[in-house]
Amino acid sequence: CIRVHNPLSAEFEYLRPSILPSLLQNCADNEPKRDEIRFFELGTAYRKKSRADLPTEELFLWGAISKKEQRETLFREARGAFEALLEECLGVNKYSLEPMTADHEQWEKTSTLECVVEGDRVGRVGFIRADRCAAFGIERPTMFFDLAFSRAMPRFSRSASFNEIPKYPSVVRDVAFVIAKSHPYAVIESALSSHDPLITSVELFDIFESAKLPAGTRSFAVHLTYSSPDRTLLAQDVDVIHQRARALLKEKFSAQLR
Repeated sequence: CIRVHNPLSAEFEYLRPSILPSLLQNCADNEPKRDEIRFFELGTAYRKKSRADLPTEELFLWGAISKKEQRETLFREARGAFEALLEECLGVNKYSLEPMTADHEQWEKTSTLECVVEGDRVGRVGFIRADRCAAFGIERPTMFFDLAFSRAMPRFSRSASFNEIPKYPSVVRDVAFVIAKSHPYAVIESALSSHDPLITSVELFDIFESAKLPAGTRSFAVHLTYSSPDRTLLAQDVDVIHQRARALLKEKFSAQLR
């Protein structure tokens, strides 16, 4: 660790070589207070190869999910969050999650996947070794992921875009329908969103399953938001599009409208 010549206090005498210890400490401090914990930290770690060299400063993103859950379930949840981060937030589409190829001082080799982008191993998602967690007093299953942000940044393709705040009020209509479980909600949402340009938002707000429904079906309820960038929509305008959206659900997905 690199010692600071003029530290603000004795607790901050050294520059951290990793963000992991602070994340472990936060998990340990909050574990008795919360049934579920979700943390992330984007920050700098400092490493020095020799006495003569200046330290390298590298930006890392770490995250943690902790709750009373089976390890397999927690693993799937953390992996999903990590993949959503890569794909939806950072725009990384070409990557693979592969088993670790070597032992590591912090990670469980058999329960950790490495993120490979263009041949470069830029992150991990998995479990930290039990003895490391125990040293901080962490008792329940906790999943971690890390991403070498500085090295991965050149591969990010997501660019920010902004839309003008609508000048005209929107109209929200609800539709509930019973549909076969074989139809993924994402496909239904995509069909409704692309059905008409004036449908600007499709939001699922209720899922209902019951023995009273036909076998193999479930009920969805969604908010459909209608708006126009150049005028205030009239009730009759929305009525026509809304009826067509309802008809789409019946004709394309054999949905039973409620």
